[in-house]
Amino acid sequence: GKVLVAFAGLLCMAVAVLLAHTHGNALPLYFKATSILAGGLFGVFFLAFLSPRAHTAGVWVGVAANLLFTLYATLTAGPGRALDLGSWNFIWSTLLIGVIGHCVVVAVGWPASLLLKSRRPADRRLTLWGWREARAAGAAEECEPSPPRP
Repeated sequence: GKVLVAFAGLLCMAVAVLLAHTHGNALPLYFKATSILAGGLFGVFFLAFLSPRAHTAGVWVGVAANLLFTLYATLTAGPGRALDLGSWNFIWSTLLIGVIGHCVVVAVGWPASLLLKSRRPADRRLTLWGWREARAAGAAEECEPSPPRP
């Protein structure tokens, strides 16, 4: 616990020193960093909520694909790119890395969930479709006459 706190403190101090030496506003840098670090998180929830067939293995494949995409886009984006792949460089704004990452998780995780076998079936009640079925069943119960009271 103490080592982790010390490491986090040193990391925060390093980021503060880096921010102090940047030119311009820190807000765009924050947006870029959160876009890259949180990229794919919404995709995981979106996949789990919309697909009753999504399971752990498929989601992990989607997350791995997102990590590869994020690494590629981060290294090849912008004028100060760390890796120059010529016409294969990421040409869009770095703010789109996270947005595209969400799409990558869904686009790779969903077919991976269909192709890979799951050890246990997914709980359909936790998806949009299960919620709609429960809501429809609740509405149907409201329409049925209640039994007479003694």
